[in-house]
Amino acid sequence: MTNQRKRKYFRLIISMILFVVWTNSLFAQQNHYSFQKEFSFSNYLILQNEFQEAIFVLDKIQPTNSDQTDSLNYLKGWALYNDKQLKESAVFLQKISVNSRFHTKSIFFSAYNNYHIGYICIGDSILSSIILNDELEKTLRNFELAGSSLLKRDLADFDKRASHFHQQYYQFANEEEKLLELRKRIGDFNPKSPVVAGILSAIVPGLGKIYSGHVGGGVSAFLVITALGAITWENYHKAGTNNPKTWIYGSAFAMTYAGNIFGSVYSVKAYRDEFEQHISKAVLFNMHIPLRNFFN
Repeated sequence: MTNQRKRKYFRLIISMILFVVWTNSLFAQQNHYSFQKEFSFSNYLILQNEFQEAIFVLDKIQPTNSDQTDSLNYLKGWALYNDKQLKESAVFLQKISVNSRFHTKSIFFSAYNNYHIGYICIGDSILSSIILNDELEKTLRNFELAGSSLLKRDLADFDKRASHFHQQYYQFANEEEKLLELRKRIGDFNPKSPVVAGILSAIVPGLGKIYSGHVGGGVSAFLVITALGAITWENYHKAGTNNPKTWIYGSAFAMTYAGNIFGSVYSVKAYRDEFEQHISKAVLFNMHIPLRNFFN
């Protein structure tokens, strides 16, 4: 093979290599442009509160590299979070890689989503595993874990974490104070005993409801049951046990008496459950505000 032909083949090979490189570059640019276009449109839909539509668009996007995958998982998680699909949101937010600019925000919101749906231990594990270098972020994590302690009613752990509350960061200074107030309410709460309420109502009708804090209901129950008992006793003495009126009033008295006992037990349990639910909602609310302030 002559030198001239060798040079010809060499130029041909170089041209083919350059063509392949140019084609791949063009294809990558087109893919990047397409991804950015769809990604921006999805973000616009989220800003317009069209979360379901945004999720629909995001499900159709095919990422071609790790950065696009992180961005896609983040936006999916954020759209699901805003659409109140917290369990699904937490899954996508946990997929964000450590190198992503969305990593820290995603981890905090993934933990909060788990707290909100009752997976408190998972939320704790997520927050505890993240590596933080920024002092403010570390303080925010301590605050969130303190809130978790209140959700678990672990007052000793809360007190340990609350000792680091200094109310120096405007993003959650007010919420630190709110958590301290909620801790006091939990500590001061004196739950009534359903068993005691039932026994008291069995001894004196209505007394169990008064014990549980429902004075009006207790007085009403006492008057109604006493009246039915008196009428039943009167009919028994006048007409005996075979008289229909005795049976009717006696049955009404027995049912009302038993219902009074059950109602007293239930009212105490309902009061305790209502208190617990109210406290947990207040804790979650105050855990949520700093996240929106900090990562806004």
